[in-house]
Amino acid sequence: MVREGGHAEVFQVSLTPELKAHEELEEACLYGPIEQDGVDDAKLSGWVSDQHEEQVHEVEGLIEQTERLDPEEPRWLATVRQIHDALARHKTARP
Repeated sequence: MVREGGHAEVFQVSLTPELKAHEELEEACLYGPIEQDGVDDAKLSGWVSDQHEEQVHEVEGLIEQTERLDPEEPRWLATVRQIHDALARHKTARP
């Protein structure tokens, strides 16, 4: 049960859609065009084809876990922290 005004509500109502919109924009404006046009940079090509997709799937899976957990459980907050850590790695691992 998500309490109105609680951290879980903020996460599910505000942050989750923002993350999805961010991913859609990245795919449409950055990774999609790079993948379609191809690039000569091996590091960038590897990032677009492998690393980025892996990170997206990791975060999506963690978000799904939060949706199945009770926000009052310690596992819920631990999973949100895993999402935070995965997003921090995404931010710093770009080529």
